[in-house]
Amino acid sequence: MEALLLSVHVLAGIVFVGGSAVAASLFPRYAPIAAGVPAGGVPEAASPQVEPDRNRAVALAMHRITRGYSLFGIVVPVVGVVLALVQGRMGEIWVNVSMLLTAAAGGLLALQIYPRQRAALAEPGDAGSLRRLSMLAGIYNLLWPAVVVLMIVRPGAD
Repeated sequence: MEALLLSVHVLAGIVFVGGSAVAASLFPRYAPIAAGVPAGGVPEAASPQVEPDRNRAVALAMHRITRGYSLFGIVVPVVGVVLALVQGRMGEIWVNVSMLLTAAAGGLLALQIYPRQRAALAEPGDAGSLRRLSMLAGIYNLLWPAVVVLMIVRPGAD
């Protein structure tokens, strides 16, 4: 049972958390800055402020992937908690800190990154707002290696 739970936990983390992390990181690169970017991503000739790699369709796909993979990613902490209960490790500090970091990452994604992506698609803003979104995605991505290190090193484990 433990081997199955650990396998599901790790594989779901790689696929779903990894997928949402990549999509959240790529979104700012493709999100439109100016209103002149058509769905196909080919910038209008009369719109010099639009960067050639801006592509609303790709940004929309990254937004959908961020949402979908983050919803499926809920499997990771749920299975992790069940695994910790089965192993009797819920009281260990590394498990609790990992859960706090996971909650922080989930909150950041749900309350900051995803809504900002949706807003950028609804009404393209300036490059500064996309840089802030990129920074938030970077923080989100840095929380996960911290969780992985805690799970490998397991400080305070019996």
